[in-house]
Amino acid sequence: MVNQAVVGALDSFPRRHIGPDEGQTAEMLRTIGAGSLEELIEQTVPAGIRLPGKLQLPEALGEAGALEAIRELAGKNVVAKSFLGRGYY
Repeated sequence: MVNQAVVGALDSFPRRHIGPDEGQTAEMLRTIGAGSLEELIEQTVPAGIRLPGKLQLPEALGEAGALEAIRELAGKNVVAKSFLGRGYY
């Protein structure tokens, strides 16, 4: 029989979305024989499609900042009348 308390604890949001910790990453690299994540990437991703440097990303947002950015973006939507399906060609 499955212990739901254990299953629920293992199926938490952070476990599913944060990714492996340093120990899990090291174990994975040992298992596949790569010395680092960079070496793994060099072995698996063709050089022709890799970016030459780091991405230039903006500062990360917290939950409140992300919600505000989404509201601002959604506020730019324009509700327009659709004439599709009403006999117009």
